[in-house]
Amino acid sequence: IDFANKLVKAHAVPAATSNDTKLVVRGSSDSAFRQLDFPIVQTSYTPTRGDVTNIASASVTTSYYSRTGNKIEVWGEFTIDPTATGDTQITLSLPIASSITNSYDLSGSAVTYDNNQTFRIYFGGGNAIVRGNASVDASSHTYSYRYVYYYIAP
Repeated sequence: IDFANKLVKAHAVPAATSNDTKLVVRGSSDSAFRQLDFPIVQTSYTPTRGDVTNIASASVTTSYYSRTGNKIEVWGEFTIDPTATGDTQITLSLPIASSITNSYDLSGSAVTYDNNQTFRIYFGGGNAIVRGNASVDASSHTYSYRYVYYYIAP
């Protein structure tokens, strides 16, 4: 790291709490340093699901998320039974609200081994939107999903 054209060494030190990582940056002497805090949280949550398009029934399991600094990664499983083949969509609440505004500020996918079908996951209306085309069949399938988004304080 270069602060004002002076090379400094970065050292990770044990966290003060179990949810923080601290980066200590030392200057030319041991007394000259800066400390940067990177909060790290990893826990479970149960997303609130909204059935939007072509849903006979749907369910979501307990999901998990990890926050490192301003990056939030979410993963879990859901089951969708569409009413027919075609456009299918649900929404999942975010574990931590964010002031992101663009659909591409949240990005991910959901897949199932049952019929090799995928769903795109993107941001919209304060939620993760899960959208795909149930083109293979209108049967119930369980999907594994993962998405990442940027935290901006609301």
